[in-house]
Amino acid sequence: MALITKPDIDEIKWALLDVLDPITAINNKVEPPTIKKNNGYNRLEKPPREYENYLKYRYYLWSSFINQFFDVFSGVTADATETEIFLNGVANSRLIVADNSNIIFKAIVSAFRDNSDESKSWEIIGEVIRNGSIYLQTNNKTVLSNRNWDIASGSYDSKSVSISAQESAIRCVKFSMDGTKMYIIGNTNDTVYQYTLSTPWDVSTAVYASKSLDVSTEEGTPGGMFFKPDGTKLYVCGAAGGGDIYQYTLSTPWDISTGSYDSVSFSTASQTSAPVGIFFKPDGNKFYVVGGGVIYQYSTGSAWSLTGSSYDSISLSVSAGTTDLFFKPDGKTLYTLDNTSNSFIQYSVPSSWILTGGATTGSTLSVNSQDPDPQGCFFDPYGVYFYMGGDNTDTVYQYAFSGFSWDINFEADVVNNALVPKVTGEAAKTINWKIKLEKLENTI
Repeated sequence: MALITKPDIDEIKWALLDVLDPITAINNKVEPPTIKKNNGYNRLEKPPREYENYLKYRYYLWSSFINQFFDVFSGVTADATETEIFLNGVANSRLIVADNSNIIFKAIVSAFRDNSDESKSWEIIGEVIRNGSIYLQTNNKTVLSNRNWDIASGSYDSKSVSISAQESAIRCVKFSMDGTKMYIIGNTNDTVYQYTLSTPWDVSTAVYASKSLDVSTEEGTPGGMFFKPDGTKLYVCGAAGGGDIYQYTLSTPWDISTGSYDSVSFSTASQTSAPVGIFFKPDGNKFYVVGGGVIYQYSTGSAWSLTGSSYDSISLSVSAGTTDLFFKPDGKTLYTLDNTSNSFIQYSVPSSWILTGGATTGSTLSVNSQDPDPQGCFFDPYGVYFYMGGDNTDTVYQYAFSGFSWDINFEADVVNNALVPKVTGEAAKTINWKIKLEKLENTI
């Protein structure tokens, strides 16, 4: 339904100021009692002026709010040659941002092959700021993907990077959440090494950042590691400690050179004395350790702290050659890396983040052609790319799920003071777009 036309008149203003009556000292605006709000006035009853002023002032406040709504929010438009943008079926509308506004907005983005067949949707939260002639926007980019997270649909992306100059026995590979940093750990040097990717998620652009963290004092045979999603915590597990997991803090998020041991650890020795992989639930309240062909489930005493952690008495048997594990963000799909079959293996669990009842789906992907000794894995949060660390070749390899993906980037139209979404990506795909914006709050 299209918005009604905004009236071309000033706002309805009434009793904007608080003024005391010079005789009664009563304010010119007084909220009526509840009985009047519920029943209204009786026949022939004359309302006191302060009640009438109060009600008309409230009318003014609401009319002012609606007026700002019209000025602040009227839709979206796009500048992209390979896509078409719609708002409720109407192309080329836009989000106008009023002066002195700081707006938190939600964009519902749908990809479809015609106006009636919406195939997939994504939600984007962003912030728009306009002060005077300055127009800014933040949190304005995301990756959209229709890829299906089915490991059998994946394939080698013909991209890799050698890490042999730093480590000759890689055991784990991880990335920052924006794909601009990569980390590896091995049990030759017992050290975490950091790399910089000039193109996010493109492992072939990775170069060593000359930053590292030696963990040999705590763990002399590291097998796996995991980063908290904000980059402030690191967890390392291995065999030398007899099954211990060690917790570290990075004083500068994602800068491994600022890492230090928290003097906090947790033993998994009652389940496995040689853990080779570790993964945390996104809220930090559960973690999972694999060793000896079994994945074990644990609960933390408090989010992201190993102190007070305990075994949930829940486990899942996997291949004896499993070297690492990774969960899809919904917690219902689990991937393992196996150096017996040299393959990724996919599992499903009936209840999110609970291993009980987990079973293989039958989907696998061989990585033997890249490396016959796979040792660590990572999946990007969008389900576009995933990665494997090969011990035989001292190389990290990049893979991709089948399907297609795009970037959406909200840009500034400084001439019209508008928010403009720009969609770029695989132009060969016949995909249209519909973007619906909702204003969540105005913080100024």
